[in-house]
Amino acid sequence: MGLLAAALAVLVTGVLAWRGAGSDDADRAERRDQALIEGRRLVETMQTMDPSDLAASLERWHEATAGVLRDQLENVSDDDRQVLLDQQKRSEARVVDAALTKLGGDTAVMLAAVEVTTFGIDDADEEPVVKRNRFAADLVLRDGAWKLENLQQVAVDVS
Repeated sequence: MGLLAAALAVLVTGVLAWRGAGSDDADRAERRDQALIEGRRLVETMQTMDPSDLAASLERWHEATAGVLRDQLENVSDDDRQVLLDQQKRSEARVVDAALTKLGGDTAVMLAAVEVTTFGIDDADEEPVVKRNRFAADLVLRDGAWKLENLQQVAVDVS
């Protein structure tokens, strides 16, 4: 009887350990998926601009960011605002593909391929222009939400 009880205890311990390990994997997978989904949305936000509602565009940028990047956006000068207005171009971004290259407890690094389409504001007949860029994005988890802490364009070597 003692041998049966010991075997049962080992079996129960093994099952509980296996289920616990699976839970850690599931939690990591959920965090990875959420970082990737939110990261894609954040990169699109930062590459989208409507000068006809500049304040709203800058507010969306502000809400998408944290850390130094957010601090930089809080200090957009009047001259920089005027440059955005003078361009008379509205942009819309779409992440074509993205992947996480690193995932920590509350940080992640994402690479994203992005199509940015610009439209002329004054000339409705002007053809939209599509540009394709790649970005590296540093993400940080703040109060349960992923934010961009850094966003850099990645050079593409076509040689």
